[in-house]
Amino acid sequence: MVIGLAIWGMDNSEILKSILLKLQERANEAINTASQLQPLPIGAIDWGNLRCSQTSAVVTESGKWSCAVTLESAAPECAELHKAVKDWLAANGWPGVTVVTEW
Repeated sequence: MVIGLAIWGMDNSEILKSILLKLQERANEAINTASQLQPLPIGAIDWGNLRCSQTSAVVTESGKWSCAVTLESAAPECAELHKAVKDWLAANGWPGVTVVTEW
């Protein structure tokens, strides 16, 4: 994916932005899937307004990198929602993404 984007003349910031926007789109798809689970993930979740409001990439000093998504409109302790979104992302090509929820 990154190689293909570089061929189209995108600079590094455009490539990173494209990746993070795609992750945001996929996180919103994961939320949609989680909203249809039976039973629903428990916790204080405003399903009508729940969305991925932020994505980020982190690089450690050892050179390892990872991504995170922030879901807005759910309490921080919604472990079942975290797991549902994380598992869906992993199953759809985004392994190891950290999921954070906030109001």
